[in-house]
Amino acid sequence: MTDLLEISDVVVRFEQASNGVIVRRPVLLEEARNRLRATRQWRALWVLNTLPVRDGGFLDETGVDRILQHSHLELQRLHEEFLMGEQASRVLAPLVQTLSSSKGGAPVRIVDIGCGPGFVLRWLAHRKPFGAHAVDLVGVDFNEPLIRLGAELARKENLSCSFVHANAFDLETPADIYMSTGVLHHFRGDALTSFFERQAGAAMLHFDIKPSPIAPIGSLIFHEARMREPLARYDGYMSAARAHSEETLVSALEPSQGSNDIAVLDGSAGLLRLTRIMHAVLSIPKAHSGTFLRNAPSLHKRLRWISGSSS
Repeated sequence: MTDLLEISDVVVRFEQASNGVIVRRPVLLEEARNRLRATRQWRALWVLNTLPVRDGGFLDETGVDRILQHSHLELQRLHEEFLMGEQASRVLAPLVQTLSSSKGGAPVRIVDIGCGPGFVLRWLAHRKPFGAHAVDLVGVDFNEPLIRLGAELARKENLSCSFVHANAFDLETPADIYMSTGVLHHFRGDALTSFFERQAGAAMLHFDIKPSPIAPIGSLIFHEARMREPLARYDGYMSAARAHSEETLVSALEPSQGSNDIAVLDGSAGLLRLTRIMHAVLSIPKAHSGTFLRNAPSLHKRLRWISGSSS
């Protein structure tokens, strides 16, 4: 099902200009229809035809943004149900502890790629699971309306985190740790390999839905029961249908990680791991992986090391 699309992938188009600025291009309704017709996604086409259109046959940006913002707030329920803040902090807290000592007291910079409204980032800013270790929490996304929403929520919640409309790999200050939640399945083939290559040398933690024969069915039931926005219902289901296998993720990750040790969190082996909805790839600079393991004893049974050692 790798050729299938999410509606959110066809209703907005962003490009990076030569000066690095992210530019939004208008989307013709008929072009979006043709992309979904080509993959025979008739239910998605029905949802697309309900979206607002402006003069010239273009999708109305204001109306589309309102639907995307509402959909992403609904999709936050997925992160709440699966305790994604807690799951991320169990890895990030010992990772920050590990990297902090090498930075001489400077904050460990965590960049959340494709953060949208930034549920996990805001959870981390609220719960502060890093103890006395200083962190700089930054959410980055190409979609400016979602970035504005995340920044507004953080302001209302009085949280110490920032949201930036930019390419995560072109920030003036690079990340010590790159992270994401539910982003990997949007990258396919060479684009997935390139995504990991751009992070080479830094630590990374990327969560996504773990594929299984029952994942799409469970996702369909969950989204039909909990979501009200048709786009959120469809894209939530399609995220599970498009999820990458552990083998695909590792194959794309390994070539660029010569200076890092890599592991899979909650992968395919073991009966208990089959009950976990999400899995993650973890990459740590070799100089720090041993210290990380000593700082994270509770994670040992959940990690399967592809390179490096769990001892």
